[in-house]
Amino acid sequence: MLTKRLVFLMCVFSVCSFYEQQNKFVAPYFPSSNKETADTSHKDGYFYATISSDNQIINPENFTPRLAQSSIIAPTSDPFEDDTFAPNNDYLFTYYYHLIENMPRNNIGICGYTGISMLLSFYDSYWYDYFVTEQYDSETTFLDSSLLRSSIADSYNSPGVKNNITSSGPSIDTFKTEIRKMGITDEQSIAFKDELDKRISGFVNDQINSNTFLGKLFQVAIDNGIIKSRYIPGCSVNDDYYLGGIGVNNDIMNGILNGYINSNNSIKNRVSIITSELKNDSQNEKVRIRSEIIDIVKSGRPVLMGGNGYDDKNHNGVQDLTNNPNTNEGTFGHVVVAYDYDEANDILYGNMGWSDKYQVHRNLDEFFNIQMSDYWAIKILNIPVDRPNNYIFTDKHAYYSPYYDSIYNIMTAIHHGFAPSYGPANSSISQNVVIPYSMDTIYTTRQRCGLIEGKCVNLSPKRYAPGISFLEYTFDKDVKRFEVGLSWWSKNEMVGVTNSTYIIEYSSDGIDYVTAVDLWRDVTLPKDKNSPKQVIISFPRNVRKIRYFSKSFDPINDRNKGRLSIHKTLIEYYE
Repeated sequence: MLTKRLVFLMCVFSVCSFYEQQNKFVAPYFPSSNKETADTSHKDGYFYATISSDNQIINPENFTPRLAQSSIIAPTSDPFEDDTFAPNNDYLFTYYYHLIENMPRNNIGICGYTGISMLLSFYDSYWYDYFVTEQYDSETTFLDSSLLRSSIADSYNSPGVKNNITSSGPSIDTFKTEIRKMGITDEQSIAFKDELDKRISGFVNDQINSNTFLGKLFQVAIDNGIIKSRYIPGCSVNDDYYLGGIGVNNDIMNGILNGYINSNNSIKNRVSIITSELKNDSQNEKVRIRSEIIDIVKSGRPVLMGGNGYDDKNHNGVQDLTNNPNTNEGTFGHVVVAYDYDEANDILYGNMGWSDKYQVHRNLDEFFNIQMSDYWAIKILNIPVDRPNNYIFTDKHAYYSPYYDSIYNIMTAIHHGFAPSYGPANSSISQNVVIPYSMDTIYTTRQRCGLIEGKCVNLSPKRYAPGISFLEYTFDKDVKRFEVGLSWWSKNEMVGVTNSTYIIEYSSDGIDYVTAVDLWRDVTLPKDKNSPKQVIISFPRNVRKIRYFSKSFDPINDRNKGRLSIHKTLIEYYE
């Protein structure tokens, strides 16, 4: 029978936990305090298992954790009500089945941190490119489009976060070996624990100083009082030999997720966390948690979840709730991402976060043979769908948008390579533009148009007669969609609906133009070049020529005015 005591244990490569069974269900969950309450009667702080060559647990140890006091919010009938999420279930499977390397490698018992990274990087690639800021993104994933849904896990790596930890990186075993070589052999001694504290704290400091995403999460944990060590700058400690917050429990996970969201202004107040944990040890509660995880997965969302299991290496069928050194059996906990449900066989699958191609699609019902303890999922409140630039199809010379399941190019103002001037009033300039990465070539013709201050491509019809400015693109593929940032250069451009024309038009035959958008009548553009408005335009098939056109009815002026500013453009093609 399960105890009500929360136990910290380690499964393969990860410090995880039994979760104390408390009478609460939270959705959404934002703790009133992210601080752990230190239990100074315990100086152990963390425990790790020794890992054998076949990745089996040899000697996990138990730990009574320090729990935070949290606010409790009553659940709604539908916790995802008003969520703007639109599922692409194929991509959910595709992403996690191929997510192997681009996550913090779990060498040192950080499964909770690895899991948070895996959860956020999905949304960063699928929905909005600022769930993880660019400095932490892994390299763009280049692949042939035919491999996107490959059944071979390591045919490519899904984009995620930068990982600077190699398979030969430090582990608890190597740290302990180093300490024994110093002549300190009693693992229960203060000296041994102090030396281990130094090494783990050094690992935390190295990740922060290396500016990795794991380091970012560590810093969040430090700032919120979750990680404590006298060997980490900025930490508060209650005991000289106490280090906490490297392993995880429910409150720690809530604190780090909440802390990260609040530290990221791009998603702060724009997402929330849906979470729940077991109220008690009953079978009904275990069924409830599992059923809720499955329902979320079936909706197309990944679920970060924690659970517990036990080893049965002597195959006696006995559930060992305490660690047995005679059989190398014991209980363990882990945090993973659940992402696939086999309804016909009633099996839940997940990515174990072990940077192992054989562990990206693991039977979680088999692994968590004691219980699935708790979970976390993202609720999107008011974030528009973005087109993150995390995939490039090499055979199509284009970026891939998972949400729209379509290909596109990204063309910034700088990509145009235009001169930093508007050019002559009565003659046009032709120039080829080659888009980096995709290597797509676009043929341009322009008049009174240039790249100004390295910020925007500007049209300026109001200075010289005949008062005409344009930028024409010719593509070698049918264009389906433009998503372009547009604005006026300043508050006073001396043009308006009565004295000028500003339109975006297209041609299906290469000769005659049709107006797609009247920039005076159809939209209201901001009068600030630093805050463009996204304008989305869909085109019929056979469109390969698109033009920005402007005309001033009273063009003579002593300065360049009427400046329409064109910012980054996403170009989607018909396939």
